[in-house]
Amino acid sequence: MTGATMGTRRTPHLLLATGLTALLLLTSCQGTPAAAPAAEKPDGTAVDQAKLVPPLHERFEPWTCTERRTGPVCTGELKEASAWEPASWPCAVPLWGRRTEHRHQRLLFDHDYRNYARRNRTHDVDAVSTSARGPATATIRTRVRYSYDFDVPGDLDTVTQTSRGVLWDVRPRRGASVFRAVGTLVEPDFEPASFSGRVTVDGRTTEYDDAPMTRFLTDELFAGWLCEAATGEPAVP
Repeated sequence: MTGATMGTRRTPHLLLATGLTALLLLTSCQGTPAAAPAAEKPDGTAVDQAKLVPPLHERFEPWTCTERRTGPVCTGELKEASAWEPASWPCAVPLWGRRTEHRHQRLLFDHDYRNYARRNRTHDVDAVSTSARGPATATIRTRVRYSYDFDVPGDLDTVTQTSRGVLWDVRPRRGASVFRAVGTLVEPDFEPASFSGRVTVDGRTTEYDDAPMTRFLTDELFAGWLCEAATGEPAVP
């Protein structure tokens, strides 16, 4: 991991799922204004993407924006894959990691061009290996639909993120998951996250209802599961 902690706002499932600080944070950061040509409204007038607040993230270019009754709606897609690189998981042997991302975003803006909601889906896979060139000895998979709802349109500091689906699935190259969490994660702005769903650890499943994540998940526990899946040994104390 990169030193990020479980308490980081709206990012625990991302930070843990990669050991890197990039991930879904890109969906909440403002980025830079998109350079794609402005789309056309049905009446022939342009949707000025440069005026959208916050700006469209450049990693999802080219964006497609159309004018709707409620205001502009913009959609974008991201497909990226990294090369193998050293990972900082505290395992008994060095690990390397490789990440594949496939994400869709749908952003809804009001008539003042302020973003008031986001509807997204993602299928990310983090592969880890005991070899610098692979193949993967374990994977961490995330397949979720998640939404951002703004208390104040255009202000990313007033967002509640809700994620539904497979939040984490840590498994070795062969065999069952050592850790899997499926359900709903709610992360209000600057408040503790809560989880409702099923958590399976080494074949044993527990149900949770509106529970804090610390009931079943910490950085140390996740590192231990990842090391177990990738190397067959627990994390180094």
